Amino acid sequence: MAFENIIYQKKDKIAYITLNRPGVLNALSRRLNDELRQALYDFRDDPNVWVSIINGAGDKAFSSGHDLKEDTEPGFSEEWRTSFWKQKAEKIYDTLEMWKPIIGAINGYCLAGGLEIALACDIRVAADNAKFGMSEVLRALVPGGGGVQRLPRIAAPWSRPGASFDRGYD
Repeated sequence: MAFENIIYQKKDKIAYITLNRPGVLNALSRRLNDELRQALYDFRDDPNVWVSIINGAGDKAFSSGHDLKEDTEPGFSEEWRTSFWKQKAEKIYDTLEMWKPIIGAINGYCLAGGLEIALACDIRVAADNAKFGMSEVLRALVPGGGGVQRLPRIAAPWSRPGASFDRGYD
């Protein structure tokens, strides 16, 4: 498999996936999302690989989220724009059935769709320079990748149904 927007390597039972668009802070283009999905399918289906680590190329960003400039480029058809919410393609932060652990190695900016990818990981490890945000709201967009549901469950695990939390007072 030849990828242009990610680097995908397998070594010692570990699949390394690097979002590789550092010039645009690893913004999530349609091609990058497709390549990420293909790499995750390969990881999922390879019995010789047990865990995956996702990170971002460069030292500035894990991912800055959806590539908004791509939406304005010639060739970005009205049909795709109107059919975006109807797509059934699985994404890491949607319904991709994955039974192997995925680790998010987060450096720099982790925003919008990038944050939703990180939240979909089983384990997240953040560098000292990591900065998180759901910046869709700044553009009057709805975070549509599950981040609104996952973030409170991760940040406040005691709020899950059936969970208990000892607050230390009676």
